[in-house]
Amino acid sequence: IDPASFAALTEAQDQFLAQTIADPGANGEASFSLPRAGVLSKLKVTFVGQVVISAAAAVNPGPRWPYGLINRFQMGAGLGNNPWDTDGLSLRALYATDHPYVSVNPDEFPGTMGGDATQLAAGTYPLVLSWDVPVAVDEVTLIASLFLQSSSNYVNVTLTREAEANLFGGTAADATISGNFYVQLTRWKIPVDSQGRLVLPDISRVHVFNKVPLPLLGTGEQPIPVQRTAGVLQRLFVRAELTPTSFLSALPGTADTALIDRIALNYGMTETPKDFNPASVLVGINAEDYGSPLPYDTLVFDTLKRNPARDAILLQGVTDLQTKLYVDSGVAVPAGAKVNLFEEILV
Repeated sequence: IDPASFAALTEAQDQFLAQTIADPGANGEASFSLPRAGVLSKLKVTFVGQVVISAAAAVNPGPRWPYGLINRFQMGAGLGNNPWDTDGLSLRALYATDHPYVSVNPDEFPGTMGGDATQLAAGTYPLVLSWDVPVAVDEVTLIASLFLQSSSNYVNVTLTREAEANLFGGTAADATISGNFYVQLTRWKIPVDSQGRLVLPDISRVHVFNKVPLPLLGTGEQPIPVQRTAGVLQRLFVRAELTPTSFLSALPGTADTALIDRIALNYGMTETPKDFNPASVLVGINAEDYGSPLPYDTLVFDTLKRNPARDAILLQGVTDLQTKLYVDSGVAVPAGAKVNLFEEILV
């Protein structure tokens, strides 16, 4: 491992995976493996297809539209080890934090991201969506890149496709999606030094982005425990769902029936270093950091934005780390409601 020598000797390879992954349909799974060559720093998944609306004034894009098309994304090296286990909504939120102030979205889809009540006219609409998976922490240092060049390292990716019923409001049966997934890889050639040794970037670290769904049990103060593991917590994304098609929000002007009043980060039961009341204050901070509020009513505690060495949270150095979500008394919390924590960790 010699990052400086690696940077001087390597060569970037932006290549697509020859395998086309057919849309598996509602709730279906599609899997593919990565080639065993080079060092992987980034993966981009693109869906190219169409959505057919068969009846006029019957369908409107729902809250998960359109990036919720990937209901689950898993990438790991087998044996149950999945450092990436997340969904399309959170990948889009992660993209917004990694690429602040991007004002042009080259993707193509009918309606608006996050949905609205506007019903789509009958017809066939092009659908082109992309999700970035930053395997390395960043494209400069390549820390936590994934070493693929091993006969024993089998890296597999599984995509689970969301059902149309969770992507559209109205008569969702009148909406049909079809197409294919394509995969673009950013890999790096592994150079060899004068002594015949492979020269590598810092692959001793692992970049983890995992979804932890936990039950939302009522209104008022709701402690949501953060999964305690090894590594440094870089960002903690929070999204609360009453149902698959109904999110809680901290945006100003949100009705009491869907409102997060306050949000805090607490550890040791008594220490609360982050406390935002109203929770819309955190929405504003996220907007200042990334150019706009995060999509899909996502909130994030970000330790990378200002001084990572100072602000990052060593998970094994704190006890009882939890998010405290304060749900407005006007919310009717149904059975099955949940809070999704997405923990971005450098191990």
